[in-house]
Amino acid sequence: MAKKILLTLLFCAMQMAYNHVFASGGPLLPYIKADVCTAPAPGSFRITSIGGNFIALAWTPVWVEAAHTLAVLENDGAGGWIALDTIHNVLGSAYTVDGLASGTEYRFIIATNCTSGEPSSLKAIIDGIALILDLAIIGRNPGKPVPVDCSSIPLDQNWVGFKVEYINSGISIVNLFEFVITGGNSASNNFFWKAEIRRVFRDHPIVAVDPDDIWPTCTDPIIENVGTSFRMARLFGGGPNMELIGWVDFYQNSGSNVSICPDYDHKTLPWKKACKFTALVATKASSMPGCGNRSDNHTTAYAEFKAQSPF
Repeated sequence: MAKKILLTLLFCAMQMAYNHVFASGGPLLPYIKADVCTAPAPGSFRITSIGGNFIALAWTPVWVEAAHTLAVLENDGAGGWIALDTIHNVLGSAYTVDGLASGTEYRFIIATNCTSGEPSSLKAIIDGIALILDLAIIGRNPGKPVPVDCSSIPLDQNWVGFKVEYINSGISIVNLFEFVITGGNSASNNFFWKAEIRRVFRDHPIVAVDPDDIWPTCTDPIIENVGTSFRMARLFGGGPNMELIGWVDFYQNSGSNVSICPDYDHKTLPWKKACKFTALVATKASSMPGCGNRSDNHTTAYAEFKAQSPF
């Protein structure tokens, strides 16, 4: 009798172990893995700031302390995309991608990481292009311009720009430069994708120059491929001799203001102390006689910012 009871108990124990292994042990891990790896992509994936060689991104994580995988791709010019970089384990809700080329179209893809560290199959995408800045010759003359902070210049004014003044031995030489958006905001975001710096007085010794030390003239009013940081210079006798004044950095803070400031700490060409830089805005402006508007001289097609909804 005792032997029969022992055999019965042993059979029940074996049956319970069998049911535990095959009822819960097998399907459990794949089910959890599949559930986590289809976690939603971060919400509100967007551009928050953009400059000549960087684009700042932001998003809303789907849970606290979530990690993300961010992929950066470049347009190959034939309708396809080339993978440039993949950044793993991005924490928080923002990341700035730098080292970008001005005028090149980029795609950004973000996904929430699984518990295994792999990115989810659900992703959010942004297509965009780094800003292009042309230096054009003609600009409008502001009426009673008001100084503003160069790091936060409002765009809701009739005239937006800056003044560069050379002061030496009691001599003052001043020129004004108008900032003009020529590639407007798309319906899906608040960022423009093309802008110009226009000097107000065409026959003037203070100019903006390109990497080859070329400045705009009436016969050649456009400087190509400058990017969004540019240099100022003072001409002697109309050129070709010049004194480089320094670098001016430019980027868009938001849809409502920009930063246009001299780089006083540049490693190779810090802004010269003899030149005063002042950001300005004005409610009124008048056209200046000269070479005509940029649109009369040159037309170039550029890709526009595109933004896609998540998934």
